[in-house]
Amino acid sequence: MVNDHIMTFEKDIENEIRTKSASLSDIAAASGVVDNKPEKSAFHLVIVVVIALVILVVGVLTYLYYKNIERANTPKDGASVKERETVDVFERKDAKGEGKEQGETNTSNKNPRNWASSLATKKLVTSPLSDLLPTIFPYIQKNLVKAETYESAYIITFTGYNEFYKTLLDNEELFLKDALALYGETVASSTIFTDKRLGEMDTRFANGTGGKSVYYLFVRPSLLIISDNGETLESISTSITK
Repeated sequence: MVNDHIMTFEKDIENEIRTKSASLSDIAAASGVVDNKPEKSAFHLVIVVVIALVILVVGVLTYLYYKNIERANTPKDGASVKERETVDVFERKDAKGEGKEQGETNTSNKNPRNWASSLATKKLVTSPLSDLLPTIFPYIQKNLVKAETYESAYIITFTGYNEFYKTLLDNEELFLKDALALYGETVASSTIFTDKRLGEMDTRFANGTGGKSVYYLFVRPSLLIISDNGETLESISTSITK
């Protein structure tokens, strides 16, 4: 009895499907089971590609924009606009006689502003620094970088300010001999450096036996200026620190 009921139920289902002429595709469609994922994936890929292209175009345009600005602000000689303007100012001063004329030396010490362009013409000392400062040289040689001259002044570039400053002060009597010798002077037995105020600067000062004087001053933590003229020393220092 049970078996007959089950068989009858199965046949009823088969007849129902056959009667409606249903297919598996129709059933799946009616149930919303059809998979549309491939179409959605393709759509998302197109969006990603479009966004990437937009970013690339914007990046290229931005690069070209700033490259054109940089090219417009750079003269043909490779100097920046600011550097070129600075050189032009110096050249205009020279043309008016305010700066140093080519092949000549500006001997005016009264106006520190004139020194800004003139200092660019200072000359490098090519002789060994051991000849320039022979007595103090063994103590400071590892800190020395170079020496330059302008007018009667010597501009010494060095490294290690704390060490250099202390060594120079500890051996100042040796340095005094070298500094005076730069101007053809010798040291008297009682000669020492003393403090001397020049404008707003505290310098060290000494007199030689022949009547000439010598000054020295630290400018910035890397420059030492030596001069036999207080006005020259003050003018150079003012120009460097402005």
